[in-house]
Amino acid sequence: MKAKYKNQDDIPSGLEQFYHEDGGEYHLQVDGLVPKSTVDEFRNNNIKLNKELQKVQDTLSNVDLDEYKTLKTERQQIADQELISAGKLDELLAQRTERLRTDYESRFEKMQADSQADKTKAQEYETQFNTMIVENQLKDAALKAGVRPEAIEDVLYRGKRVWRRTDSNGIEAYEGETPAYGKQGQPLTKDEWFEGLADQAPHLFKSSHGSGAAGGAGSQGRRISRFDQDALNSNLEAIAEGRVVLGD
Repeated sequence: MKAKYKNQDDIPSGLEQFYHEDGGEYHLQVDGLVPKSTVDEFRNNNIKLNKELQKVQDTLSNVDLDEYKTLKTERQQIADQELISAGKLDELLAQRTERLRTDYESRFEKMQADSQADKTKAQEYETQFNTMIVENQLKDAALKAGVRPEAIEDVLYRGKRVWRRTDSNGIEAYEGETPAYGKQGQPLTKDEWFEGLADQAPHLFKSSHGSGAAGGAGSQGRRISRFDQDALNSNLEAIAEGRVVLGD
C-alpha cells in the first residue's frame, strides 16, 4: 500500500475508495499523511544543518579564547591609535562611547537575568520554608487533637489552605485573604480549628473505645491533654458540653 499510484489499476483491490485522483495520479487520503517529498526535504535539511554545525564546531575547537581576547584588544588599541594619529578624536570618542554603551547594556541585561533567577530561587525557598513551618506545627497539633496517624496527610492538605506562617514563625488562620476568628472574636486557634474539623470530618479522628475511653472525635468527644494550658483555655466551652475530654 503506497501513498501514491500513477495508475488506478495499480491500487490494491478493495482500497480504491481511499485514493483520490489529482493531476493524473492517485493519492492516499489519510489525515496527517505527509508526502514523501516533504519528509525527504525535511531530512535533507537536517543533514545539511548538522554538517554546517559540525563544521563550525571543528573550526572553533582550535581557537584559544584567551588568545583571541588578547588579539582583539590589541587590534582595537591599534585602531584607536590610528584615529589619534589622524587627528580624528571626535570619531574615536564616539566609537569608545558606543563600545561602553554596548558593554554596559550587555552587563545590565545579564545582571537583570541573574537577579530574576536569584529572586525566583529565593521565592521557592521561602515557599518551602513556609510550608515546612505550617506542616510541622499542624502535625504536632493534629497528634494532640487525636487525628488518626493515617489521616495526617489529609489534615495537612486541608490545613495548608487555611494556615500561614507569621513573621515570628508561628501560624495564623485565614479565610481567603481575611484573618479567621474563633467564637470569642479572637484569632482562630489551632484547637478551635481542629474542633471544627472534628465536627466536619470525624472520620479523620480516633474513635473512642469503651466507657470512659478518651479517643478522638467520637461519642466521648475529642481528647486534649490536661497539662496543655493553652488547649484548656481554648476549649472550656467544649469541655463543659462534653465535646472535648481530658487525657494525660
